[in-house]
Amino acid sequence: MRVLGKGRFPRPAALLALREQALRSAGLSRRKIATLRAVAEAFRNGRISTRLLVRMDDAEVVETLTEIDGIGEWTAHMLLIFSLGRPDVLPVGDYGVRKGAQRLYALSDLPRSVELEQIGEPWRPYRSVASWYLWQIAQATRRLEGGTG
Repeated sequence: MRVLGKGRFPRPAALLALREQALRSAGLSRRKIATLRAVAEAFRNGRISTRLLVRMDDAEVVETLTEIDGIGEWTAHMLLIFSLGRPDVLPVGDYGVRKGAQRLYALSDLPRSVELEQIGEPWRPYRSVASWYLWQIAQATRRLEGGTG
């Protein structure tokens, strides 16, 4: 069976046909397998498609993807930034973004989602770029403090 299509991602039908044991041997948990299968099924039955996602605005993408069992807002935000190349996404639930904002603004605690939205408002329409810088700040300061990564 050919698992990979012309691109580097498995075709939905091929992924759905794989036995759970094959996926578990690749290091996937049962929960991740269930999520992958739910995504594959959504693509196979046409509920979502790359063509549809590209045409949707950011909020529609998040709403559509989070209807799939196992896909949350963070995953939808990462897809918007890294797969769809959307320039104005602020993943307010991402620990690295929150930690970077805490360090940048010398906050005593990690900012909550609402606070991060307010902090990030001036960064429009390039909040995805700002997020990348916040990730870098979080990583750099962690290394300076003796952490890993």
